[in-house]
Amino acid sequence: MQRAMEIGRRCAQTSLPVLLVGERGVGKDWLARQIHGGSSRATGVWSKLQGSAATPDSLADQFHRAYGGTLYLEDIDQTSCAVQAQLRSLVEPLVAAGNNLSEALKAHPRLIASTACDTADLLGRQLIHQELYFLFSPASIYIPPLRERVEDIPEFVEFFLSRAASTITSELKLSLTQESLKKIVRYDWPGNLEQLQSCILRAALLSDGCDLEIDPEIDYAPFGKSRTDSQQSADPVDDRSASQSVVVKSSNNLPIDLSELTRYLVSRGIIEADKARL
Repeated sequence: MQRAMEIGRRCAQTSLPVLLVGERGVGKDWLARQIHGGSSRATGVWSKLQGSAATPDSLADQFHRAYGGTLYLEDIDQTSCAVQAQLRSLVEPLVAAGNNLSEALKAHPRLIASTACDTADLLGRQLIHQELYFLFSPASIYIPPLRERVEDIPEFVEFFLSRAASTITSELKLSLTQESLKKIVRYDWPGNLEQLQSCILRAALLSDGCDLEIDPEIDYAPFGKSRTDSQQSADPVDDRSASQSVVVKSSNNLPIDLSELTRYLVSRGIIEADKARL
């Protein structure tokens, strides 16, 4: 994630179109917001358009509305041929700009697109027109799935416990046993952060007390599975007694506030303070 944040910081200092690549739930929307917020367009319009729901007219409307700001096209691989043709028409001045590309970019909204597809599939399966792919690909950012950054999971668990507590009562304290935390770390989380948040919130809602017992392999079978010992890297959960718990106190309300998550990640050292706003 640190690498993705660093590339995002560099992209924010330019007007280049950005392509965010990663599985569903890894934080593509969050990073897109960070790029917008860390750029010279931060005070401009933030406009988001879902690829499968986009039409040529809605794309043109959002594109012109986002001048001086950012247009975020979510799931660009799900856009129709007609929408992609409209997008190519709208960005044609960029393609034809040549040596004047920098000035042409400043005259357009910042474009950020996302996809859950592998970049090789985008062209191989003709999910995106070649011209658009080459426009976005110089500033593509891969966001790894949660199973590839297991060292971050305990910190995200604490954050989501706090968020779950605040949806029930402002005075409630939720705890998670060490055994449950180990099970969470060993699970492969195919739904990534969205699934982790959902799992913890569900456990908090169904629990009769404040001590949560979570076994995602049972709760989400056959959706995901735990990694075997040979698949696991160093376990980020130490060997403290299983009776010990991760305890957090409630804060604000769901859904996740992006600025709060950023501050939390900085406080825990997951991202660097000078790069928090990119």
